[in-house]
Amino acid sequence: MEDILSIPVQKNIELVSVKIRRDLYTDYTVNHPEDVIPIIGELIGDSDREHIVILNCTARNRVINYSISATGYATGAYVSPVDMLRTTVLSGASVFFMAHNHPSGFCSPSEEDNVSTSRMAACAKLLNLNMMDHIILGGSSGPLFSYMASNPELLNPDIKIMPGIAAPVSEYGLRELTTDLVL
Repeated sequence: MEDILSIPVQKNIELVSVKIRRDLYTDYTVNHPEDVIPIIGELIGDSDREHIVILNCTARNRVINYSISATGYATGAYVSPVDMLRTTVLSGASVFFMAHNHPSGFCSPSEEDNVSTSRMAACAKLLNLNMMDHIILGGSSGPLFSYMASNPELLNPDIKIMPGIAAPVSEYGLRELTTDLVL
């Protein structure tokens, strides 16, 4: 088999590589839902529209960075899991926290919040990422709703993954012949 580095490449195509810069990590760790408030509370807590934030962390919950994945409107914000997980993958994170605000000040989850939590957790699991929590902020200093504390089953989807194959597997151990993930 030919060495990949010896294969000629078109002059206008660049080789992309990712280097993890641990010197850019913060010293802040997130161990409880309340630990998220100082990081993103001021950023989105009192906004007049919903924002979805992904907080990327190391395996020991040390914060690497965050990204604002979506800015919506007063009653919602929509974004695909690909857009939400892009910075998680590119940051080399293995753990992430999803958070968003409710401009109304009430942090009770909607049915859309439940569905998006379940979808994100399933997509993360397929990528071998750990979604630690989805936190809903009702303001810059609280109140907050934590799925880990109140509804943890949505963070742990029942998806079986065969080792080395990132695809849903049926209870009989056979790969489904579909590109859709149905929860």
